[in-house]
Amino acid sequence: MPASQYQVAVCELGGYWCYSDDTEDLLIANRMMLDVVPVPAVDGSFGDDNVVHGRVAISSTARLSGCVLHGPVSVDDGAVIEDSYVGPYTAVGAGAILIGAEIDNTMVLAGAEITHPGQRIEGSIIGERASVVRSFALPRGLHMRLEPQSRVTLS
Repeated sequence: MPASQYQVAVCELGGYWCYSDDTEDLLIANRMMLDVVPVPAVDGSFGDDNVVHGRVAISSTARLSGCVLHGPVSVDDGAVIEDSYVGPYTAVGAGAILIGAEIDNTMVLAGAEITHPGQRIEGSIIGERASVVRSFALPRGLHMRLEPQSRVTLS
């Protein structure tokens, strides 16, 4: 992708934050950004059978249906969210897909997919083009492909 197609924004934050690739540190940075992004407060209905509370930034190209969103939340270009709950401090990246999901305090990066996970996802980072899907095939079990230094926490 040519550099001219990237968007860069600058905002001033109070305090300080030092980069770390630790999940909790990245989620703290996400919370800091969502707290200062200028977003109009919306309460009530947005689009097709959606309920929106608080500061929620939704791209005009995102598609939402049957959702409950509690801000602060950011939904980027081309994201698709259906029959899902998106809780506070969640950022949904460009082209991400959420169907039948409950998430909060989570970063869903570009192109990621979460489909009927069966449990709420919280305090997590779902990487670019990663998939969290639930299969109803038998026999039941966990099927994982983990890259070096990956971590799965089951509770």
